[in-house]
Amino acid sequence: METNLQRRFIAQGANKIFTTLTNEFSKTPRIVTYEHTCRFFEAKLQKGQPVSPHILDMIENVEKLEALDCKISESIVIDRMLHSLHDGFALFRANYYMNDIKKSPYELHSLLVQIEKDMKLSGSMKQDVLMISNKNKGKGKAHGDLTVGKPKFKKSGNGKSGPGETSGSQGKEKSKGGNVECHHCHKTGHWRRNCPVYREDIKSGRVTPVGPKKHHTPRKG
Repeated sequence: METNLQRRFIAQGANKIFTTLTNEFSKTPRIVTYEHTCRFFEAKLQKGQPVSPHILDMIENVEKLEALDCKISESIVIDRMLHSLHDGFALFRANYYMNDIKKSPYELHSLLVQIEKDMKLSGSMKQDVLMISNKNKGKGKAHGDLTVGKPKFKKSGNGKSGPGETSGSQGKEKSKGGNVECHHCHKTGHWRRNCPVYREDIKSGRVTPVGPKKHHTPRKG
């Protein structure tokens, strides 16, 4: 020990000398207390961060303060821990105080870890429901709303017909023999009785008119 220090502590005991030198030449306990106090009261859990290491770090600071003879009551410790949580724990925080729940810091840590797991599970379930609902968007109607077979068209006001229908004029044309073959000139579009060639041949005598067959009844003797 230096001469000036020997003169200073010549009348003091060993314990007094050790305490004085520790306070002067080492980091004072007051600074350490200040640092742990700031860490405890400024702690804040951000969204996306795990709750377990956050709470354990706060408990560690409380225990170090107690080792430095700076004890904080357990109720203040619990209040500060709950206040440090983000808004995702707002419902849990309200239920904790409304139901007058009392937990130790380590019991609160276990409870918050379980609450965090439930929150993640609930969020994943909501995401699955959203994905399923998005997959169902844009799909067609149920089978009961579908029509089977070809659609039926009604006749429009201009007299035109839809698919599969025959107009009245076309039906009349067919009834007049529009698609039949003449047995005399072998052209289509008319019957033999209306054939102009057939009529001309009758007038000139080249053709004998063909009439309906007559049914003869035998004479009685």
